[in-house]
Amino acid sequence: MVRCASIPVLVRVVVERTAIVAPFGSECKGDEARACPTMIPRPDPVPGSHPGSEARVAEIQVRNRSSLCAYACGIAALLTGGPAMTADPAPDPLDDTAWVLESMPGRTLLAGVPVTLRFEEGRVSGSDGCNRYGAPYRTDGGFRLAGSMVTTQMACSAEAMAQAAAYADALRRARAARIDGERLVLADERAATLATFAAQPELLAGTSWRVTGYNNGRQAVVSPLSETELTIVFGADGRVNGSSGCNRYTGTYDTQRRGVQFGPLASTKKACVDPKGVMEQESAFLATLRTAARVRVEGDRLELRRADRAIAVVASAASEERAARAHVPGPGTVAVPAAGGAAVAVGTHGLRLPATFRGDLPCVDCEAVRHHLDLWPDQVFHLRRTWIGLDRTFDDVGQWRLDPARHVLVLQGGTEMPLQFEILGPDRLRLIDTIGHARASPGGNELASVGKLTPTDLTLNLGGELTYFADAARFTECLTGRSYPVALEGDFAALERAYLAAIKEPGAPLYVTFEGSIVDRPRMEGGGTERTVVVNRYINVWPEERCERARADASLSNTYWRIVRLGADPVSALHGRREPHVILRLMDGTASYSATVGCNSLAGGYAVDGPVIRFSPAATTRMACPAPLDDWERRLGEVLQSASRWKITANTLELADAQGRPLALLVAVYL
Repeated sequence: MVRCASIPVLVRVVVERTAIVAPFGSECKGDEARACPTMIPRPDPVPGSHPGSEARVAEIQVRNRSSLCAYACGIAALLTGGPAMTADPAPDPLDDTAWVLESMPGRTLLAGVPVTLRFEEGRVSGSDGCNRYGAPYRTDGGFRLAGSMVTTQMACSAEAMAQAAAYADALRRARAARIDGERLVLADERAATLATFAAQPELLAGTSWRVTGYNNGRQAVVSPLSETELTIVFGADGRVNGSSGCNRYTGTYDTQRRGVQFGPLASTKKACVDPKGVMEQESAFLATLRTAARVRVEGDRLELRRADRAIAVVASAASEERAARAHVPGPGTVAVPAAGGAAVAVGTHGLRLPATFRGDLPCVDCEAVRHHLDLWPDQVFHLRRTWIGLDRTFDDVGQWRLDPARHVLVLQGGTEMPLQFEILGPDRLRLIDTIGHARASPGGNELASVGKLTPTDLTLNLGGELTYFADAARFTECLTGRSYPVALEGDFAALERAYLAAIKEPGAPLYVTFEGSIVDRPRMEGGGTERTVVVNRYINVWPEERCERARADASLSNTYWRIVRLGADPVSALHGRREPHVILRLMDGTASYSATVGCNSLAGGYAVDGPVIRFSPAATTRMACPAPLDDWERRLGEVLQSASRWKITANTLELADAQGRPLALLVAVYL
């Protein structure tokens, strides 16, 4: 773009058979006739002109109006003695373009593993065929990455990861980028080609999509309800239709370069009751669809964004192939051969895995304890126990190990004591006590499997490392080492704020704790479902913690617990004072506690029954405490009086009241 200094005259410049009338102070922007010089054909040839001049001027008029504007402005400055013309920096030719990897010299690209590259506002992003990545870039004097590349941490096949590593190396070595028609070429400092790309088609006409996430209008991108389907079908005639979960909708759409605009949307008028919230979902989805202004297509993924670049809708391609696969059991249900295939499925531990084991085991003060135990061959387990008649459910995750001498399966998770099951056969387990005796009960102590894995949803306190960038969050749970995508719903916004405030580099891993659920959600890319973490309630971030230190949960008893938070307010040691803490002791069958916030000492007893904890009234010294210690001490006393529930996640202890409302957060300190 060329901007002329403001001069209050018009200059008429004759070029061959065309006259230019340039208003000074105007701006030339591409082919915008209002801003560029007016082209006035002359009826008579200009003396001295040569044949073909009209064609050449016409070509300049279409392709390079800014040059004509600059020429006119320069002549104006000469004629009037006005200020010289100034030019804005040249626009970045890569900005707002998208590409798909076509070739890398010396490598044969994997079929069905698209690698994408997008340039937007000084950053590159895309998929390397395994993980998503992002980095800043510069184009002054060529092309190069201007900072470190951050990626998600998914594990893929060895071939896909090798290709991703080679691609990342090519990006880091690139020193030149050249667009040649519908091709992009990245080259090194010697001009040798590193990678070639084809332009990513972002045409919507004739495409169909299955929605995997939408903006609910409350600053959160949420997944569709599990029993509903949201779809978008873009017709070649400029019309759009699809399912909004209950009703069908139809309307019009219009596309420009990487842009889209939806017209009014009409829908059928059914009223649906199930699942709960389906009509609210429908209203929110149709409302956010109307806000879409920008289009982004990467491989099989579609993003519709608002004008402020916030995500409106995320969807995956709904091809005929995926539609056919929709009727095949997804990763949530894995068929395992029964007796005929037992030789293949049964491992050295004597179990047919992966599999789900179920059973109702005896209970002292309730009807039964219903067990749902999911076991995987990589020694990970998920367990849900429900106390029938008591409205109590306890979920746990962890790792199992085999005690070969006793032929016993040992589950070590977040509970105080490991659970032990005797292996009776490929599909049968029997609960035993800590010394190996079967628990006597007329109802039996066995769990049975039908040779199929059907994972249950879990809700529990989770601790692990979070990475987040480019609207993609991933959580690695410490006890099992499992990595999950994180749904951008629930209390994720609070976790996101704390994460961004604590990290030093974009996409850096950060240890976090929260109350969450592990559930099935539609894949963000591709068909089927995948296990996904939903943040129900944010707890805290721990910049100094790492999974390596948090592999095993701390013990409730005989542990020094430093107080981190009372209610929602942070607590820390004051200069010259003891740090706020609680010590829980269990010696010779006697449970006692001592506590302080840095002023008086509190002491008493406590009792634990499963997830329930009770503290006896505290005996305390009577010193006068300065602020804020006086307030902290009063609140600590209230916590001990009201505490009813406890949960340990790795090295953190949370105390809550009988309704589950959090009262205090503490962290184990190993002296």
